[in-house]
Amino acid sequence: MKKTPPNAVNKNKFHVGQLVWWTDIKHIGSKNLGIVQRVYKIEKGGRFLWYAEVFCFKDQKIKHILTTILHETEK
Repeated sequence: MKKTPPNAVNKNKFHVGQLVWWTDIKHIGSKNLGIVQRVYKIEKGGRFLWYAEVFCFKDQKIKHILTTILHETEK
């Protein structure tokens, strides 16, 4: 299987200031809303993963969320 280079993943899908939503595993069915404050990558298990630092409106806290579970809100 061909390895994807670390910079080949499209991190630009999300940008600072963008409104996003995601569901929490504890409360499936309810959406959490937040604003992206930063997008970054870390290496875990020999792979690069993209995370977003998101300010959550529900509990007014910063959360670090894997970008694969984030969704763009409709404009």
